[in-house]
Amino acid sequence: MTLSTNPEISSEQNMPILNDNITPMTPETPASFHPLSLGQQALWFLYQMAPESVAYNAFNTALIYSKIDIKSWHLAWENIVNRHPILRTTYTAIKGKIFQVIHQQLKLPLQEIDASHWTENELKEKIFLEAERLFNLEKEPAWRVTLFTRSEREHIFLLTMHQIASDLWSSDQIFNELRLWYAAETEQVSLEQIEDSLPKNTPYTQFVHWQSEMLSSPKGEKLWKYWQKQLSGELPIVNLPTDRPRPPVQSYRGETHIFRLNEELIRGLGEVARATDTTLYKLMLTAFLLESIGALPLLSLFQNGT
Repeated sequence: MTLSTNPEISSEQNMPILNDNITPMTPETPASFHPLSLGQQALWFLYQMAPESVAYNAFNTALIYSKIDIKSWHLAWENIVNRHPILRTTYTAIKGKIFQVIHQQLKLPLQEIDASHWTENELKEKIFLEAERLFNLEKEPAWRVTLFTRSEREHIFLLTMHQIASDLWSSDQIFNELRLWYAAETEQVSLEQIEDSLPKNTPYTQFVHWQSEMLSSPKGEKLWKYWQKQLSGELPIVNLPTDRPRPPVQSYRGETHIFRLNEELIRGLGEVARATDTTLYKLMLTAFLLESIGALPLLSLFQNGT
């Protein structure tokens, strides 16, 4: 998930000429310029096409039932950001080309909010407002953290990331690293113990370089010809049934509903997932689809041991 400030590409590929009077950035200067992957280029295009859309804001929440040392909380995030350059990255267009700008230092987008006097509905509303706040990818990092404090020992941790810089696996990894680094700051766990627990940190720019090289190779040419053939001619129209007419222009209107599952149901879901060697996500999606077409009541999966 991470980006390197020293990718294995030439300086000509790495750094644009801004103008005749500005020296290109190098790894020793406060920021360095790097190309985007094809997936990132697509997300940048969508960001430019619909700048008011939050469709690519991905957010995760976690309940924390413990006291939080705010100084250690901030230090843990500093360690994470230092380890992952993509969390120090902004994006910009120069002479029609898109670059990700990796900064050596960037102000951490952390905030703490007192939510001790809010109702449950007010808390949900504030979480959604924060999760759906627009990112300015050219001026700020593509992530932010909000800590809603309900009491001294109850907090809601909200991590919001734009998908140009993350995916579900990345978010899970950040949660895991936060736990480790916070423990290191508060419990004096040794740096060696932390590093042994962390996965190998492969720079994302290595993937970008590999992708570019592969697509320029004979293998890439073979893939291009294959998909050009597969997608040539008249493509079939897929008329899926919908409950409302599809508008000519996508509106991005939608809604999210948050609800809690009781512990017994969660245990049952976990048992079924393990027994069928599948993920909880696939299991829930299958149950939802069966329920939506009236084929199977959602809870019957667990009521009769099926």
